[in-house]
Amino acid sequence: MAEATPSLRVPGRIEVNEILRVACIVLTFLLAAVAARSQEQLAAAQMVEPYQPNPPFGLSGGADNREALIDLFLDAVAKNDKAALDALRLTKDEYQGIIVPGRVAPGAPPRRVSAIVDKYFWEVMDFKSDNFVDVLLERFGGRTYKRRAARYTSPERSYDWYRAWGEVRQTVTDDSGIEYEITSGWIAEVDGKYKFLSFEWDD
Repeated sequence: MAEATPSLRVPGRIEVNEILRVACIVLTFLLAAVAARSQEQLAAAQMVEPYQPNPPFGLSGGADNREALIDLFLDAVAKNDKAALDALRLTKDEYQGIIVPGRVAPGAPPRRVSAIVDKYFWEVMDFKSDNFVDVLLERFGGRTYKRRAARYTSPERSYDWYRAWGEVRQTVTDDSGIEYEITSGWIAEVDGKYKFLSFEWDD
């Protein structure tokens, strides 16, 4: 009786093939996931907000022109009235609902930012503006001023929902005829109403 010929077996071949098969399956799933994610990102990038020619609401209070706004500002400084100054500045809703989305080129759709970013920038600006008001009243509060001239450190900037000028440098004289320059932040105009964006200044 002839002896059975033993089958030829390469050690480790079965194990290696199994590993390669599993690796190919995993790689296929990974590539499919990456492709799906890329498609989602592409679709999100291609989503465009519809154009909105007007802001969702207007400014509360403020003034009808820049000169009148500056006069109200000087009157509040003369009276050491911090609440009156705050009323001349954009509210949180006005900043987040008009300025942030409307800070795009004329004719462009509103800008989107995350709620976290929106909250952060408002809180930083609000904190700084409040501190600058304290400095302003400490330096100039309690004296009556007459406006002589106003200049701006930057020319007018036009965005889709608003225009802005700033920062403001106001030349004034007090009751004794002494001349001062009072510094403040940017002014914004929305549909014919003017308010300060912030009272913060750079120098």
